[in-house]
Amino acid sequence: ECLNGTPSFTFTDASIASGATINSCSCNFGAGASPPTSNAQGPHTVLYTTGGPKHISLTVTDNLSANDNETKFSFINIIDVPEPADNVSGSVTVCQGQNGVTYSTPAIIGATGYTWTLPSGAILISGVNTPNITVNYGTGAISGNIKVRGTNSCGNGALSANFPVTIEPLPSAAGTISGSASVCKGNTSITYSVSPVANADASGYVWTIPVGASITSSINTNIITVNYSMGAQSGDITVHATNTCGNGLTSTKSITVNPYPDAADIIAGQALITTCPTTTGVIYSIPLVNNASSYNWTVPSGASITSGTGTNQITVTYGAGAVSGNVTVTPVNSCGNGIMSSLAITVNTLPDMAGVITGNDTLTVCPASNGLVYSVSPIFNTDKYIWSLPIGASIVNGDSTNSITVNFSPSAISGKISVHGKNACGNGLSSSLSIYISTVPTQGLCMVTVDNNSQYNKVIWEKPGILADIDSFRIYREVISSFVHIGSVHRDSLSEYIDKTYVPSANPNTTNFRYKISIVDTCGNESLLSTHHRTIFLQANQGVNGVINLSWVPYEGATVSFYRILRDSTGSGTFVAIDSVPGANTVYTDASPPASAKIRYLLESIWTTSCSSTRNQVNTTRSNIKTASAIVTDLTNHANLNKEFSVYPNPASETVNIQYPAGLKNYQLQVFDALGQLVYAEELATDSASNGSITKQLDVSTFRKGIYFINIQTENSNTFKRLAIQ
Repeated sequence: ECLNGTPSFTFTDASIASGATINSCSCNFGAGASPPTSNAQGPHTVLYTTGGPKHISLTVTDNLSANDNETKFSFINIIDVPEPADNVSGSVTVCQGQNGVTYSTPAIIGATGYTWTLPSGAILISGVNTPNITVNYGTGAISGNIKVRGTNSCGNGALSANFPVTIEPLPSAAGTISGSASVCKGNTSITYSVSPVANADASGYVWTIPVGASITSSINTNIITVNYSMGAQSGDITVHATNTCGNGLTSTKSITVNPYPDAADIIAGQALITTCPTTTGVIYSIPLVNNASSYNWTVPSGASITSGTGTNQITVTYGAGAVSGNVTVTPVNSCGNGIMSSLAITVNTLPDMAGVITGNDTLTVCPASNGLVYSVSPIFNTDKYIWSLPIGASIVNGDSTNSITVNFSPSAISGKISVHGKNACGNGLSSSLSIYISTVPTQGLCMVTVDNNSQYNKVIWEKPGILADIDSFRIYREVISSFVHIGSVHRDSLSEYIDKTYVPSANPNTTNFRYKISIVDTCGNESLLSTHHRTIFLQANQGVNGVINLSWVPYEGATVSFYRILRDSTGSGTFVAIDSVPGANTVYTDASPPASAKIRYLLESIWTTSCSSTRNQVNTTRSNIKTASAIVTDLTNHANLNKEFSVYPNPASETVNIQYPAGLKNYQLQVFDALGQLVYAEELATDSASNGSITKQLDVSTFRKGIYFINIQTENSNTFKRLAIQ
């Protein structure tokens, strides 16, 4: 029974005396009973005012004075509510989230259980209904009081005094992390941050970062700087705040670490460009590169990408101006560039240089060299072969190829065979082979002279020692600035030629003449012409006081040491040397000519030249014979000729007018160049009955520019004028 209801019990004495009679009884109902005792047999109604176990005792006596005593301990138990709880003991300051915190109170009398009151957010995890408990504090727990009271079946005891507990808070949850969620390997100084977290210590921020990344500054603050190594991996960045109580909730940001592209592989494609002027559709490619989002290509100067830009395969056109260089490709993505790959390109815009020409390099023209093959190794990047040959050679087969067949004509001369490649871009460098053609040897003149009668010029030469391949000798005379073939002499004939048949004739008494010679072999091939020899042309004029003035055009072709002056004083043909002058002289004055109408003069050379013209030994040349007997001293006519003789315009370029006096006889017009070479001669019209003047118009448009001398001769006078041709 519970004390709080004033419990009552009924006791009855049921004692029996065997053979006797119970005279008296005495009952004790225990502590707190009312009534506490009784001597009557009962029944007795007893109230209890105190709780606890009650001991009941009964003593009886019979009439025989016998007694009996019986005590029932804790016969009944009056239960009261527990005693008031004592003070609670334990931690007065805890942290949110702290676990295993113990609290206790002394045992409470009458308590069969204990009821604990905890702060909000605290959880009793062990010791329920006991005086000793263990408490966990949730992360949301707040400060408050701990109290306890005893309990039993009759009710609750009084609460203990409040036991105040201060609960220190955890940091708040970290907020959203700001910063780049996508980075590249190798990126540096990337900033991440969270807003300041409530209840966090000043250095109470704990960050974690992906593998391969590192925090470079402010490691325990709400703002950090991160570097990503080339080995960095994708992962999470996390942060939570801390204080003395622990950690706040973590905030997480997923980070994607993007790699650079892998290295580009070997470029596949045409490395040697050979087509001109343009090459189109040339493809270059590499395998796809890991992590590449695009491809950057470069091509040599003059080339252009026509398709595939940004991909792993491009198409290229090489223009006419393309040059050798490199095709390169670099894989790229948002992080940057991978390692470049390069392919060297050779652009052959011109053919290669021709190689060595093979073939016979020593030839003859008698007999003729025909059907000779010349070749060169194929020239790279050529469309055709351009050959050039010595003069007189011709390609008879294989033209424009690398092997040709050549015929050498009788007129062929030594020279070079050369070849170069050609394509649409132009010409390559050439190769050449020197060809020596054993041609007819050149024959030189020994001298030219005037015959003894001063009628014809004579050409003299020495035959070579070997005549087997010689057919004949050809004689050439200069006619109006060109050497023309005037005659031939068989190899077995005397090696002299008298110029008396070719028209126009060569009158040694009118001017000088130049001659050359050549050899013709038995195949009809002719040698080169020799150097020229020029005859001596002598003129004589009577001067003042009866002197005879001689002038001459000097010999050419050999060096004259002296000129011997010979005179025929009687006209009988007997010439006697009267003097000699150095070979550089071209004038002489006979100061004491004999009084004769038949005076004649000639010049002979004194030199070291000596010729053997087959059967004759010749060691001097001679001039024409000039008769001075007809020269009559006529100073009046000479003065008149000088006065009336004029040349205009002067200088001239097209035509020139030559004006001379009428009334004189035997006019001869001669034009000499600055070297004394006669370039023009004509017999002029005369009118001995007239006292006026005559004009001759001369075409000089074909004359070379320079200085000329115009000579007018009559039967008894002679004069010169200087003319400039522009």
